[in-house]
Amino acid sequence: MSAPAKIPAQFFNAYPFHRQGITGKNITIAVMDSGLAKHPDIHPSRVLAFEDFVGEHFDSKTVPYYDNFSHGTHVTGIIASSKIGIAPECNIISLKVLDNHGNGSS
Repeated sequence: MSAPAKIPAQFFNAYPFHRQGITGKNITIAVMDSGLAKHPDIHPSRVLAFEDFVGEHFDSKTVPYYDNFSHGTHVTGIIASSKIGIAPECNIISLKVLDNHGNGSS
């Protein structure tokens, strides 16, 4: 079974808002998850900040942000993907609070 290309926007009935120009432009959303990997649907200029609270150490000079569990990228894509996102023009702050197994603590 193939899924429609715009499932999140369709599921959350975002299209009427998109047609009215409500697309997340000038809005910043913080996502607390496993990080964010580079993705073609999320332009790097929209990622305003990345902070790793887990301390899994990466070279911030060569990799400005990352996701070694993939869940954070999935969630961020639902929110901010330029193709299927609910808020396709929003900016992102990615806060890595889950490790490479999806575990975290308060």
